[in-house]
Amino acid sequence: MLEDDKKAYDLEKKAFAILTQALNKEIYHQFSYCKDTKTFVDTLCVNATRLGSTWFRHG
Repeated sequence: MLEDDKKAYDLEKKAFAILTQALNKEIYHQFSYCKDTKTFVDTLCVNATRLGSTWFRHG
């Protein structure tokens, strides 16, 4: 793995860990199938939009 790829991978894992740790377990189970940060954030946005939530703006 190239050094830039390794850095990107490490940053992805850190971002994913921070986002998932911020959720309580009752909410996290809805997103446990997400394997990367982009999928996680996109799914979070879709669910927030369905629920009519205004606390999270994605765009």
